[in-house]
Amino acid sequence: MHSEHQELTDCACTIEQKASERHELVTDHIDCWHQYSQQHNDVCAVLDEVESKLPGYIDITCDDVSVLRQQLRDCKDAGDKLHAEMPHINDAIEQGQTILQYVNSPHVHSQVNNLSDRVHSLTEKINTDTQRYLYGLDCCTLVS
Repeated sequence: MHSEHQELTDCACTIEQKASERHELVTDHIDCWHQYSQQHNDVCAVLDEVESKLPGYIDITCDDVSVLRQQLRDCKDAGDKLHAEMPHINDAIEQGQTILQYVNSPHVHSQVNNLSDRVHSLTEKINTDTQRYLYGLDCCTLVS
């Protein structure tokens, strides 16, 4: 009877020890998730800001060269902002990927993919628009 009691006591101690370890691990994952969620929100706000800096319509006529120059500056400012924020954006994407190593979350997977896609398309748009503005300014100066 004593050996059975000791065996049950040992099992109970093992369970308590593992529960404590698991609690710590789960708490770390929850903290990681909260940190990712905050990073994701911050990065989305930055990407919204970058998008808002981009001119909505590109008119490459020579009607007003100063407007073209201002739009080119706005486009370059947006590119500079995106470039400056890339470390934070990459941190958020990496944090999301870390979470996905431990948790199968379609929501986080979608968020990470959307961030990557959004950054890629913004980079493409900025580069394309910059080239179009430069071309438009070159054409205007040749006409003048």
